[in-house]
Amino acid sequence: MSGRKDKQPLLPFSVDHQVETFFDDYLIHYVQNVTRRLHRPEKFPEPVIKKDRPWEKIPYFGCSNWNTIYDPSEARFKCWYEDYDMSVWWAEKFFDTCQMFATSKDGLHWEKPDLDVNRIEGRQTNIVLGRDSYGSVHSATIFLDPMETDSSKRFKTIYRRHRRGERKKDARFGSEIITTDMATSPEGIHWTPVKENPLQIENIGGDVLIANRDLLTGKIIFMGRPSNAATWSPHHPEDKFFFPPYDPNEPFGFLNKRNVWRSESLDAVNWSPATQSFRPDKHDNLDDGHYGLVHFRLGKLYVGILNIVHAVDNTMDLELVCSRDDGCTWQRPFRSIPYVPRGRPGEWDCYFRTCCSPPADVGKQTYVFFGGGSCHHDWWMYNDMGPDVPEKNDWGLVNFGLGLATFRRHGYVSLDAGVCDGILATKPFKRDGEKLVINAACEKDGYVAVEVQDMYGRPWPGFTRKDCNVFTGDEIDHVVTWQGKNNLAETSKYIKLAFYMKNASLYTLRLDKE
Repeated sequence: MSGRKDKQPLLPFSVDHQVETFFDDYLIHYVQNVTRRLHRPEKFPEPVIKKDRPWEKIPYFGCSNWNTIYDPSEARFKCWYEDYDMSVWWAEKFFDTCQMFATSKDGLHWEKPDLDVNRIEGRQTNIVLGRDSYGSVHSATIFLDPMETDSSKRFKTIYRRHRRGERKKDARFGSEIITTDMATSPEGIHWTPVKENPLQIENIGGDVLIANRDLLTGKIIFMGRPSNAATWSPHHPEDKFFFPPYDPNEPFGFLNKRNVWRSESLDAVNWSPATQSFRPDKHDNLDDGHYGLVHFRLGKLYVGILNIVHAVDNTMDLELVCSRDDGCTWQRPFRSIPYVPRGRPGEWDCYFRTCCSPPADVGKQTYVFFGGGSCHHDWWMYNDMGPDVPEKNDWGLVNFGLGLATFRRHGYVSLDAGVCDGILATKPFKRDGEKLVINAACEKDGYVAVEVQDMYGRPWPGFTRKDCNVFTGDEIDHVVTWQGKNNLAETSKYIKLAFYMKNASLYTLRLDKE
């Protein structure tokens, strides 16, 4: 005999009412004539939100500068976006920013309501937080908390609060008093800072803040920039550019690039010390940094949209990633494939692509909102740093907006069979449901048939491929039947599934209760 005596046997995982996806090979035993395909959402050609109010200075749809949420209680989308007045920074070294509010019934047509929260020169505006005696509110992350029992605290925001402080002669980035604060709101318009402010999140610093409640674990997961995100090389003088030297062969693991750290909390007040979650590796380009990471649960899988900054061009792109350990470590199955690609030269979003909020599932569609721009990421911001790009001398050229792209619900990735018959066989799993529901689409002459097997791959009587009522349509919630019946309780508690496909795409599966 060999091996440890206390080693536990490998047990099958369970499949239940939560969707199972095919980002990775977790569910797969084997495939034949089947390929994995990434589905990028279809982008609407024009921005859905852009500057169009006299009190707006520079609406900035950068990474960690806007949020979109679908509020089911009101059946509408809500957006918070940050407005910059860089003239104040240039004159006083004070970051003058605030959070503005917009709302939409369909995600495409938006309204900016006139509110009494913050008046400018006596008139109502859509400002809901900041640019008043409270100070500036920068890089706010906003999320709807389904686990909150107090209805006045349904919405939570964590942000960087900037207040004026004593001017310092050596203040390269100003002389502000900056803290990480939190506020709560019943509807996202009227906000109340919490008494526990300022928050303390060990190892987190800078202005990239992205948080979300994970309903599977009950924890709020925070992804942010580490306190030592970048350090200037001691061997070279400071050159007044944004990104420091990078040594790809640095022997001690120090990373002088943008990277993502993770913290967690149950109450949004007490946080664990942050640890590194995502960092560029040797396969990334020399100037690529991981600027920020949107994270959300899709079934049991953790999915992320990674914001990647390209330092040399000062542009940004998105990449779809996934995690099987609650966002502690990540897989990159679609490395270097831009998710929601930037526009062509001259289009409104040709330089810039960001994502700050999880996609929203509404009806039969998934809505992906993204930030875009026809100017550089941030070279235009500072008069004493960065190259002399045209938009630095003419802020009228600084154009950012919020874009929208949509696709079929949960249709991120599919396993596809073409003109040749294909087979997907799952690993054995524990059956925690009685009804097999698939999200699938068939082309002309396409089909999907399913066979239930025991753990050894033997067809279960009455649930064989021959017994299956073959699916030839296009549905996001199709209940599979065998001779008209769908109750898998007639089979075993531990089963495998074999999908026989042709000219078809399988996006997800789940097992519902009867």
